[in-house]
Amino acid sequence: MYTVSCKNCGKKYESRANRSGVCPDCKKIMRSRNNTRYAVKTYDCVRFYVPKGAREEYKQFAYSHGMSLNEFINEAIDLYAEKLESEDHKNEQE
Repeated sequence: MYTVSCKNCGKKYESRANRSGVCPDCKKIMRSRNNTRYAVKTYDCVRFYVPKGAREEYKQFAYSHGMSLNEFINEAIDLYAEKLESEDHKNEQE
């Protein structure tokens, strides 16, 4: 191990290989920043509220069915939208 200076903050740190040239603290910050940029480019954020305690119930239900809470919510929305579409289609035929 040898002591090197971080490219971003200039702080001295111990490194084995020093491939990136940044200290562990700056590496975490850069990773977080890059993940945020990717998420902003790739996903839309939808915020909604549920009664206290309901979030944990939904989360446990989703995990018991092998899904994350996000997957569960997306699947529920898709299924409900399909149901409404089929009901609208039936009403149009009558």
